[in-house]
Amino acid sequence: MELDALTSTVLELARRLGIPTPTLDAVAALVGMRGSGLGLYNFDDRIEKLIFQWEDADS
Repeated sequence: MELDALTSTVLELARRLGIPTPTLDAVAALVGMRGSGLGLYNFDDRIEKLIFQWEDADS
């Protein structure tokens, strides 16, 4: 699945720009869980860390 291109990239850019994305955060998590449950997607910890490092930097 193209989850990283569709959600993770947008989330990373939003974090860098300081734009909150609560709905996209939820959608990305739910779609990732569904894809993982179907065996279509494997979460990549490196991508998750990259996305959320921007959130931590703003705190």
